[in-house]
Amino acid sequence: MDSLNSDVPGALALDRLCAAAAQELLMRSYTTRTLNRYKRVWERLTEFAHAAECANEYSRDLALRFEQAYGLREGEQLKKGEHWRRHLVFGIKVLDDFARTGILNVAAGAESTGLQVVENLGGHAYIMSNNQHQGDWISSTPVAPRASLETKAKAMFGSNHRGTANYRLDAHVGYIGGLPAFK
Repeated sequence: MDSLNSDVPGALALDRLCAAAAQELLMRSYTTRTLNRYKRVWERLTEFAHAAECANEYSRDLALRFEQAYGLREGEQLKKGEHWRRHLVFGIKVLDDFARTGILNVAAGAESTGLQVVENLGGHAYIMSNNQHQGDWISSTPVAPRASLETKAKAMFGSNHRGTANYRLDAHVGYIGGLPAFK
């Protein structure tokens, strides 16, 4: 992650962070649709930072202010051109996870699949995984919490024209990076 550092020690350059996160998602075979959703959120975050005259640096404070300004409110109807806001929470979570740890996490209820190892890429090793079926539950999950979580997730992320919750249609990946190259 050092290559993402801006001129300020410990700070992550926002534009470089977004580009690196997008590259990781692309390498992990995220769908173009999902990648574009996240990139739209990140573009809006960058515009927000510039408009607020913030430095070109990612911080949790910046992400929080962005979410407070643009996050969906209960019952809010989106206007034309604002549908990117449906993906704001996931987009910021992915970017924040990547900024903090270099790891993209698996969603709740998901099946982790596709474990692979890159032994030496630029002098580092990477352990990677992807997941599927996020939001699916095992049969022993109690009905009440499951119904509550599904209702909230559907309200937050919406549904497609067939009534399928949008969060079920995305694919996610993650990796552990920065390990010494395996010989």
